Amino acid sequence: MNHTPLSSKTILSIVFLFTALLTNAQTIIWDGGAHDHKWSSPDNWDSNTVPTSTDEVLIDSDSVNVDVNVTVKSLELTSDDCARGNYGKLVIATGFKLTIDGSNSTWVAFTIESSSVRNDGELIVRNTTTAVSMETMSSPFARVPSVFVNKGELKIRNCTTSLNLWEVGEFYNEAIGNVQIEDGLVMGANSGECVFENEGTIDIRNTYLEKLGSSSQLLNRGTLNVKNSPQYGISTNGDFTNFGSGVVIIDSTEFEGFIVEGKFRNNGSIGISNHKLQGLLINILSNDSTLNKGNIIIENQRDYTGSLVSVEDGIEIMNGSLINDVSGFISLKKLNENALRCNDRLENKGEIIIDSTNKVGVYITSNGSFRNENGSSVNVSNTDEIGVEVRDSLQNAGLIRILSSGNEGVYLASSAYLENSGELLVSESAHAGMSTGSSSKLINTSDGLIKIDTSGGDGITMGADTFIENGVNATISINSTGEDGIYVRGKLSNIGLLKLMNVDDDGFNIRDTIHNFGSIEISQVNMRGLYSGVVLTEPLSSISINRSDKEGIFNSQFHNKGILTIDSSGTYGLNSPNTGRGGSDPIICINDGIMIISRCEIAGINTEGDFENNGIIFLDSTNSLGIANSYNFDNASKGFIALGSPWENTSNSLTPKINNSGFIFQDSELPNQEGMAPSFLSEVNNKGIYINSRSSPSLKNWTNDGLALWGIAGQMSTGAVETVAHKGGFPTNAPAATWYLDKNLTQAAGDYIYGNNIFIPNSQGVNADSLWFSIDINGNSTELYVLVDKTPECVNHHSLTFNEDLSQEWTNPFNWSVPQIPSPCSIAIIPNTKKCTLPSGYHARAYRLETDEGAVLNIEAGAVLDVTPN
Repeated sequence: MNHTPLSSKTILSIVFLFTALLTNAQTIIWDGGAHDHKWSSPDNWDSNTVPTSTDEVLIDSDSVNVDVNVTVKSLELTSDDCARGNYGKLVIATGFKLTIDGSNSTWVAFTIESSSVRNDGELIVRNTTTAVSMETMSSPFARVPSVFVNKGELKIRNCTTSLNLWEVGEFYNEAIGNVQIEDGLVMGANSGECVFENEGTIDIRNTYLEKLGSSSQLLNRGTLNVKNSPQYGISTNGDFTNFGSGVVIIDSTEFEGFIVEGKFRNNGSIGISNHKLQGLLINILSNDSTLNKGNIIIENQRDYTGSLVSVEDGIEIMNGSLINDVSGFISLKKLNENALRCNDRLENKGEIIIDSTNKVGVYITSNGSFRNENGSSVNVSNTDEIGVEVRDSLQNAGLIRILSSGNEGVYLASSAYLENSGELLVSESAHAGMSTGSSSKLINTSDGLIKIDTSGGDGITMGADTFIENGVNATISINSTGEDGIYVRGKLSNIGLLKLMNVDDDGFNIRDTIHNFGSIEISQVNMRGLYSGVVLTEPLSSISINRSDKEGIFNSQFHNKGILTIDSSGTYGLNSPNTGRGGSDPIICINDGIMIISRCEIAGINTEGDFENNGIIFLDSTNSLGIANSYNFDNASKGFIALGSPWENTSNSLTPKINNSGFIFQDSELPNQEGMAPSFLSEVNNKGIYINSRSSPSLKNWTNDGLALWGIAGQMSTGAVETVAHKGGFPTNAPAATWYLDKNLTQAAGDYIYGNNIFIPNSQGVNADSLWFSIDINGNSTELYVLVDKTPECVNHHSLTFNEDLSQEWTNPFNWSVPQIPSPCSIAIIPNTKKCTLPSGYHARAYRLETDEGAVLNIEAGAVLDVTPN
């Protein structure tokens, strides 16, 4: 028997007939008998009647135009004859409506199999399991996609699946097209190559779009709205492109707002709100970049209470990088976890705004990096944890502003790197303004600004083996910290400006070395202004410290070549303790620059190690003590010290010395102990010039190979010789021969005779309160003075015994038991057998004169001895 094989069309007809019998529905099959392609022509149907609402319709490999308003139960459009180039095609004409009502049946309402649909009118699909299924047949050459083009109204309601693109389905919603989907998800196959493109308006309610295949395209040029999704809003395994005219709005999802596992390109606007998990989750399996040139706004995240392991970031880039381009704008507000989390690279060329998130504002994990370009901005405010956290590197050439973070403003992990050439502004952080792990680096390059205002902890805190460099014209400014201004367990190098103010602890706490080539300004700190192991300052650099409750500078080693100004310290201006001194070099403090220190409660300079001065030191009268040293203090040949407050050098087992080869001008009394003449307490080796403007010091423990010059105590007389100096050598820069009444050196007061250590006042000079003279200091003519105390007040009365060690002259201090010429506060004692002569013309003074039996006092003609108890 011969059997003729059944065609696929015949088989399909049998299947539909069998299905219709099971469901009590009639199947109407297109046969095209009228040859006019019109739905309304009865002869085009095998029943010779136009299908009705209870009919199931089959159209195979032909073109049909819907030219009548019609309702059917189901429709299958197929291309069984595609091998011969015949495909199914359905066109819903303008002004006409096709309704497919599945009457709550469980099958597919509208099957499109390797065929095309164009809707110019209105298509309604409802009440079924799957509304539209775009399936695929294979030709001899390739799989033939199903294509749906919508230019009219497409409404899908009360379906489990509204639109299934399967592997290669293509859906296009044209600019005038309007799609409304309720209660049925839009989906494709995981490995498919489908296309979903919108130029019009698509509203998806109570459902979501998911599983577009890994090689698929989701393209939007129109408006795509997703609302009230029971899961996520949109999920695609393929690429997503939102063009400049595109608007995507996702509102109220139970899971993520938007998931993309392919390339992400946004040139339009994306708004996501009221979601529970991530707002935008991008997992680029190809490790490509995510590019935003438009607007992304994610806000008002709701709490997730489900059983899934939840991640509730605003944006999470799991793989690949995020590039926010020049025109890009990202706004992330009111979120439950991190606002923006990136596992690779974040590059911002546009604007990012983050406000109110329960964890970190910007979180760059693993080996990720963050680059903020010139002209771009990142504003982060009101984070419960860190403002910006970076695990690898942060490079800022634009603006980063962080306000009100619940932890640090910026955190860098160990070995991370921060380079700033823009503006990095942090204010109102609960803990440190900026914090880093060990072995990290902070580089503020040329013209960069780092500004930290009001931090609960340190302004900047860095772990072990860390490094800060502040470059040329760069500024780091820190104001109002709860702890240290800058705390670094490493090194700091400054070429620009470092400015600290209103600090609750130390201004700088640098455990290794601070090296200054630029300017450092510190004011109003509750502990030490600068606390460091080693302080190095270079020429033309400056450090200014104003109002520290403890030391201005506390260090182990100090070398100044610049300008150091310290004002108003609660203890010492500069305190260099013995702790931390290492190596064979005994010198721990060197000044080759300028130091100006005032208003220190204990002392301007306190050294528990050796100090060498080759520069200029000014210590004014507002310091309780000018210098307190317990080790050697060397004033070298080019050194100049102007001291307006006392110098106290404490004697100890190391026998400290004051070695002066330069110039010391002291406008203060030496320490005055009970029953002793004012004097230094340890050895003084003077090879330079020492001037005490007040009165004759004791030269006890002195080796004077230079010039010691002092003021006058008592009323002078015209022409009477005053001993004002002791010369042990011949310094090249001796005071000028004429002394004056005024600083301008215009009114002569008398003559200074360098070789004889004397001053002879003229008739105007006898009434002077001070005597001014010029002296050469390191090549510069300088005006200095000694005081004339006409009625001195004595703290105590010390005894001086004439020993006649060098000569019989009263006027040589080394002839007295304590090397000092008696003053109006001295008890002058001439013992038995000693002969003392007051030379002719000299003026001498004592509080009391005691002569033993056999002692000789010879007052030559013209000499004057005033003995005046006071």
